[in-house]
Amino acid sequence: MIATCVLAAEYAGTLDLHDTTTVQVRATQESSTPGLQAGFDFSTTPSATVRLTDRRSAYTLSYSPSLILPDLEQGFQPEIYHFASAVAAWHDRFTTFTVIEAASFGQLKSGLLYQAPPVAGGPQQTTVLQPAPANKTLELGSSSTDATLSQRVGRRLRVSLSGGYLVSGGIDAASQAYLPEQYGPRASASVIYQLSRRDSLTTRASAEEISTTGGCPSLAPTMSGICHERADDARLDETLRRRLWRTTTLSLGGGLALYDIDAPGTYPFRGRTVATIIYPVALATLAYRFGVRGTSTLSLSAELAPVVDDRTGLASERVQENVNLTDRIDRMLTLHFGVSGLETVPPLVGSDPYPVTIVTGSVDATLHFHRQVDLRIGAQALWQDQTGGYGELWSIFGYAALTVRAPPTRW
Repeated sequence: MIATCVLAAEYAGTLDLHDTTTVQVRATQESSTPGLQAGFDFSTTPSATVRLTDRRSAYTLSYSPSLILPDLEQGFQPEIYHFASAVAAWHDRFTTFTVIEAASFGQLKSGLLYQAPPVAGGPQQTTVLQPAPANKTLELGSSSTDATLSQRVGRRLRVSLSGGYLVSGGIDAASQAYLPEQYGPRASASVIYQLSRRDSLTTRASAEEISTTGGCPSLAPTMSGICHERADDARLDETLRRRLWRTTTLSLGGGLALYDIDAPGTYPFRGRTVATIIYPVALATLAYRFGVRGTSTLSLSAELAPVVDDRTGLASERVQENVNLTDRIDRMLTLHFGVSGLETVPPLVGSDPYPVTIVTGSVDATLHFHRQVDLRIGAQALWQDQTGGYGELWSIFGYAALTVRAPPTRW
């Protein structure tokens, strides 16, 4: 018992509790379904996060279930979606080792465009747009396991190695007809060299295998057959990051990606169902901080890279642009504007029988009434068009979300 008390005393702990309740009005139109689908939705998402830290390690556990009541005008039809994550990190002066496990499971109406919460301690990166499945209630699940070892070598050099495995998509056959199951391992290695106080150069090599099992793309979106596609890729790129001014950072990158694709019966490329394709990769990002204490941000990014489609399991070269503006007007008000677009690159449309165009936009205002209470009011919209039987979809909704936080408990 004494040993247990001594062990507990070595850690500092924090418990964070909060809940976000959202009401929204939605309108969706699909080319495959006549008429406008309108609805009124309600959801509440409580969340609990426990953190334990000491001088050398940190552990985080999070659990966040969502109770969703879609289409309340049609009656009481509750859906529950669970999300949980665990992060363990150990470090000393030169080495950091992190293990992250995130999992989700439950029912979700895909047309609502709900997003899974971010993983605590996970990498922060631009989300790649993917075609949204039809406006159906789906049985979905995912599991993501990643481990990263980072080692500082000297004053200017840092080396990182990471590996993981991902499973996501529909769980039952009916759901996989609209959102197939995708799974496979991934690994990467990167070297970051600090050229100067303002410049750094990152060289990254990565490999991934993505297998997709679900409804045949050529028969989408029906369940008339089962297809299996596999895309193996190896990528090498370099990114130069330069701090132009104290408030402005520019990143430029480029490289090559090699994809080996096996898609029997669904991916004819020059008369073959197996193809090896080399794609160019390019990235440009500009980040600018402004306002009092740099709390407002403007980010612009454009990326050219191959992407494996969530719905077809096939790879194609796509270009994605993002514009995000977050302006902290004062202590009580924050405004956010965001626009994103994605399109299969026209010269390479012939290599993918299912080219896609996606445009999204959002605008919202967050009112900070108290350290524990926020009210967010906004609107979001999505439009997409994908050939090959998938058709056109647009969805727009307005919402109000109230977040209430309990004072953190520390020990």
